[in-house]
Amino acid sequence: MSNGAIFRKALRDSVPSVPILFSAIIVFETLLVWAIESFSREIAGIWAARPALQRFARLFMGAEMGAEIGPAALLTIGFVHPILLVCVFGAAIAALTRVTVAEIERGTAELLLTLPVSRGAAYAGGTLGGALAGLPLCAAPLAGLWLGIRIRPLSETVALERFVPLAVNFAALYLAVCGLAALLGAIARRRGVAIGGVLAILLVSLLLNLLSQFWDAIAPLTYLGLLRYYRALPIVGGGAGPWRDCLVLLGVGASAWCAGLWHFSRRDIPAV
Repeated sequence: MSNGAIFRKALRDSVPSVPILFSAIIVFETLLVWAIESFSREIAGIWAARPALQRFARLFMGAEMGAEIGPAALLTIGFVHPILLVCVFGAAIAALTRVTVAEIERGTAELLLTLPVSRGAAYAGGTLGGALAGLPLCAAPLAGLWLGIRIRPLSETVALERFVPLAVNFAALYLAVCGLAALLGAIARRRGVAIGGVLAILLVSLLLNLLSQFWDAIAPLTYLGLLRYYRALPIVGGGAGPWRDCLVLLGVGASAWCAGLWHFSRRDIPAV
């Protein structure tokens, strides 16, 4: 079995779940467009009357939405909703820990590594294949919004091309999560530990964003969290390019992946 064969196997193992998740995301985004168009006045009234809700939304949006909100601002929910994040990041974590810690936990890693392929090649083929398989999920929110607007046109015209940079930023965030999952999968002895570690990193990032709204001293620490570099509303509403944030996220993902490669190539592999 060559590096290419491991890569193809990782693709085959991950691909079956991708169409299901892709379809689920499109359905969710389509329903979101329908809800926004059907209840836009009610949503605007609730939003204006509850400043606390605006502050909570800033956790995911990356900026204050203000008391007046339009369809474009509401559509950004489709890129930050917890349902989307769970689907995409869950797929990433599952795929990126499969060829490393999952094999170790099952006691089959030694069998895999007796094949004529190096540890580094096994790690690279498995993790890159898993990451590539889930990458189309990053385009699903944009596809779902487009389909939803085609089915239920909005009362106010929204230029969907403004969401393309946001989709690119989301893909960079996905790859950063992939890199962290690959690193923790290479370090941990139990898959649950690796999964919990990635989730803890994401939750700490969210917690830093939350605390920074009430405690100014925390604000500088938000730069340590991944979600600081994924700010949906400034990209869509203000036209701010996310390219610097994308480079930071890609750098985090690449650094974590390389660290995982180094560690997996040198770690002890237990028989059970």
